[in-house]
Amino acid sequence: MTNWSVIDPKIRILIPVRVGLNSDIQLVTNLLLQSAKEHKDVLDDPAPEVFFKGYGEYGINFDLYVWLEQPDPIIRGRISSELYYSIDKLFRENEIIVPFQDFKTY
Repeated sequence: MTNWSVIDPKIRILIPVRVGLNSDIQLVTNLLLQSAKEHKDVLDDPAPEVFFKGYGEYGINFDLYVWLEQPDPIIRGRISSELYYSIDKLFRENEIIVPFQDFKTY
């Protein structure tokens, strides 16, 4: 058995994102990559990746994957939060709508 984390401490994190059904998927992809590339703790190698996951009931789903040198869960959480703040800012500047599910109380 090989413990790869001892050999290579890099870790990949997932940032799931949903946008409105009328969104330009190439623009969304570019903005997600921009957010990742502008973050000081996101590695260039391996490069960030965006996957178009498909259409959902409430919007279009994407996954942003980024690689970090930091396996510490607290630092990963901080970086995830910072990426979400950056994505929100870029989406607002580019009029990308983030839909929400209308939760009903029964």
